[in-house]
Amino acid sequence: MKNHEDIGDYGADFDHAPGLKTEQETQSLIGQVLNQLQVVLRHKLLILLVTALGVAAGYYYLQHQQAIYRATAKVMIDRSPPKILSNVKEVVELGTPMFFGTDAMYFQSQYEIIKSTDVAERVLDRLGLWNSEHLLGLDKPGLEMTDEEKREAISEAHMPTVLASRIEVRPIQKSMLVAIEFEDSDEEFAQTIVNAVAEAYKEQNIAHKKKTVTDATEKLQELANDWKDKLDEAEEAVEKFEKEHSVGTIPNTRKAIDRRLEELNSQLTKVSIDLSTLKAKVKSVAKFKKPKKLSGINAGVILQDPTVRTLKRQIFELESKLAGLKTRYMDKHPEVMEASKKLKSLRRSVKQHIKDIASVAPNDLREAKNTEKDLKAKLEDAKKEELRVAAIERQYAELVELQKQAKLQYEDVHKRLVETSMSVQVATNNIRVIDPSVGAVQVRPRRLLVLGGSLVLAFLLALILAFLVENADIRIRSWSDLEDRLGFKVLGVLPVIAREGKNNNPEDMRNRDFYMHLNPSSGVAESYRTLRTNLLFMGTDRPLHTLLVTSAAPSEGKSTVAINTAVSMAASGKKILLVEADMRRPRLAKSFHLEDDRGLSTWLAVGGKGDEHIQASSVPGVDLLVCGPIPPNPAELLHSKRFEAVLAEMKENYDTVIFDSPPVLPVADSLSLANRLDGCVIVVRAGRTTRHMLRDCKRQLMAVRAPVLGAVLNHQEQSKKRGYYRGKYGQGYGYGTYGAYGYRANPVEGDGAS
Repeated sequence: MKNHEDIGDYGADFDHAPGLKTEQETQSLIGQVLNQLQVVLRHKLLILLVTALGVAAGYYYLQHQQAIYRATAKVMIDRSPPKILSNVKEVVELGTPMFFGTDAMYFQSQYEIIKSTDVAERVLDRLGLWNSEHLLGLDKPGLEMTDEEKREAISEAHMPTVLASRIEVRPIQKSMLVAIEFEDSDEEFAQTIVNAVAEAYKEQNIAHKKKTVTDATEKLQELANDWKDKLDEAEEAVEKFEKEHSVGTIPNTRKAIDRRLEELNSQLTKVSIDLSTLKAKVKSVAKFKKPKKLSGINAGVILQDPTVRTLKRQIFELESKLAGLKTRYMDKHPEVMEASKKLKSLRRSVKQHIKDIASVAPNDLREAKNTEKDLKAKLEDAKKEELRVAAIERQYAELVELQKQAKLQYEDVHKRLVETSMSVQVATNNIRVIDPSVGAVQVRPRRLLVLGGSLVLAFLLALILAFLVENADIRIRSWSDLEDRLGFKVLGVLPVIAREGKNNNPEDMRNRDFYMHLNPSSGVAESYRTLRTNLLFMGTDRPLHTLLVTSAAPSEGKSTVAINTAVSMAASGKKILLVEADMRRPRLAKSFHLEDDRGLSTWLAVGGKGDEHIQASSVPGVDLLVCGPIPPNPAELLHSKRFEAVLAEMKENYDTVIFDSPPVLPVADSLSLANRLDGCVIVVRAGRTTRHMLRDCKRQLMAVRAPVLGAVLNHQEQSKKRGYYRGKYGQGYGYGTYGAYGYRANPVEGDGAS
């Protein structure tokens, strides 16, 4: 019985493969923070340099900025001016009515008026600044302009707009005060302008009121004359209409027409109901004018007729009596013959009566229709008379309404004209200058704000640059790249194996492959023991007999990792079989100094027992199944049914079978093996393998549902000072770096990696 305690067995469901981290593990908050902190520390020099340059730029900006001063004047804007004439309604109500929502609109409008060109023109007139070079900024230090150019600039500029654009208005919270501000490089000039703006705004408010009242008085006088003429015309038209149409008799005529209409409508309604009943009666009895069988009569009008009902009852009684007589006597018996004769007579009577009912109904219908026609004609005449009277009433009402409206309008306009004539004589203002400007304060540049902002912005820019540089390098540098960015569990981190001589020296390659066996006390050997231990702890549920060692691309070091992993497992007393499944570029026969005339290819091609193809190695506990002769169809051999039998024999004779396979991306050999073995380990070479390669490798393994145990970071540089050396970042590799991974008779090994 073989011992299989060291490695566990995993199912083929890739979504739950132990080598892939769960989302909760990947998104650990503490881990994410530590990763970002490591990025900052790696690029600390870049961050410090960019931050220092940003602060220096801010200081340089401050040294070349001109000081700007702000002058402020406070103005009170009352909701309404003093009320001198209490009984007079003002034409122009300065201020705002006491309605909800009107305050905000009124005060916002006043702020815009303060910044208007109308107020600016008054300031320019008051201070004589229409040709001011300072207002246009033509006197700035270092500005090289001739006098002619300055005069041309002044003539082309719209001075009111220039001044208005520089006036600022700031409401003072929870008050009716507003601060008018003006900024300029000349402290005294700013103070003069802001006081002039306050006074100009006050004057503009009164001037607007006076002009509006004067214009309103003229318009009101013209309007009063017009409405007086309209009132006279309306009164004359009413008097003339009353004489022509005898308006006084209209109410009595209207009452008589209403009574007649009511009577005619009532009669017409009754006749319409009777007519509907007669129509239904005629329709129901029309087919019974010549009744044949009494049993077929189903008209309700006929069946509900008293005579018909009486005769039908007598017929029923006589039929019952006749039936009884026939049971006692023969048909020729006198009583039977008498009853039959009487029954025929009753039936003729019923049919004649039904015929009479059917004949009388159409006459009643015609008579009802004639009555309805007569009533409609009378009703139409009454309506025409009603319309004639209504037209007279409507015309008269319109004339009276015009007269009333003309009178009301004339009285309102005349009253308003009198009030306006009185209000124009009194001018009150709701604007007061509370605090004129007596000085100015420097507002720009703000040295502390500029320097602090430069520091913050430069630091943020430096962080952005650091993360851009970090993400520009797509090569795998450390175990955190595998875990945090790609979601792989890292089974081991293997350092660079010291090498001597050239990379393609077969002896150097052998020393590297057998480094753990030759140097069991080295740090490299300890790293492989850690890898073995991690695999051992992962296998706690089911035994894992077969293990696939592969990589995304060539030259990742998977052959070296496979050899040393086999050596480390054999050191724990296990019987290990190392299988060279890379039948395109084999090299294990050279590393182990074994014959290459037999191996996996011959076993799969010609069959036989494993002892005929497996060779013992110089490492205790490790047997080797080399590639053998390079076949023309390695993928087909690995996918054949014979491989299943070969694999079963391997698992029966060895504790663990380790397959050194080709890389995943260039060829499909590894994919043929991955889902048929118990576990898969991906070898990643630090500084060479890219994230794109691993994502593509991961996608292809997911497609075949391979049980990925995790990844091994190989060829990790070590630093004497701290941890693993994170070399200088450079351009990442793309998929084009795989090269043509195909057959070659005498492969040349590079950098000890396969």
